[in-house]
Amino acid sequence: MATGHQTTAVQRSAILPEGPPSPAAESDEVVTIHSRYGEVQVRKSSIIVLPAGLLGFPQWQRFALIDTEDPRYAQFRLLQSVDEPELCFIVLPIAPRNELIDYADIEAACRMIGIGTAELAVLLLVAVRKSEETVELTANLRAPLLIDAASFRGAQHVLGNERYPVRFPLSGE
Repeated sequence: MATGHQTTAVQRSAILPEGPPSPAAESDEVVTIHSRYGEVQVRKSSIIVLPAGLLGFPQWQRFALIDTEDPRYAQFRLLQSVDEPELCFIVLPIAPRNELIDYADIEAACRMIGIGTAELAVLLLVAVRKSEETVELTANLRAPLLIDAASFRGAQHVLGNERYPVRFPLSGE
């Protein structure tokens, strides 16, 4: 999914609407990240803070949500670490009320991690597996990222309901 193009002045994604600055932002300065997808500029007010990091990456807590340039991948975003340029994940934003994860499970997870549901953004981590013949995209339904879009703080939470697969196949790709 690498575009090879330079990315400039990334604004808040439509997934996280305009609002007050994140706690990480001291001003509306721009941070430049030299990522594997090119140079990315992110406003400090758009930085998402995950105090516990992501599963397997607890030391990296600040991320930017970046739109992809390729229209074929418009439904996906890049979750780029602000502090580690090589750390970037493909994510799929979904509505809090969706057909993949019961809203009751999302509400329970939000209560456990102390995030309100009024301005909730839900992101699924996407894995890309390539073989000689195919490219398989799967989404992790078991451990979604839950982000309070008002405060830009969130967490990745492992849902207790085992019916959610770690590798849910995404069709149409």
